[in-house]
Amino acid sequence: MWIRLTRADGNIVTINTDYLVSIQDHGDRTLIVHTCGELLVLESQLALFEALRLQPIDRDGPKRDRRAELH
Repeated sequence: MWIRLTRADGNIVTINTDYLVSIQDHGDRTLIVHTCGELLVLESQLALFEALRLQPIDRDGPKRDRRAELH
C-alpha cells in the first residue's frame, strides 16, 4: 500500500508502507522509520494508524504473565 504524507517542511511525500519499520510520536509530529531511513511527518500517529487500519496498543490494558508460553 502507498500513502501520501506531509513532510515537516510542508512538502508531500508518498511512501510504500510495505517497508515501514516503526511509527513513533515525536513531539507534535510523527517519526516514521522506514527500511531506507527516517521521515518526520505532520500527520499524527493516530491518523497513520487509521490510514493503515491498525489498532493502537493499549498500554494500560491487562498485563501478560511473562512466564506464560507464547503461542
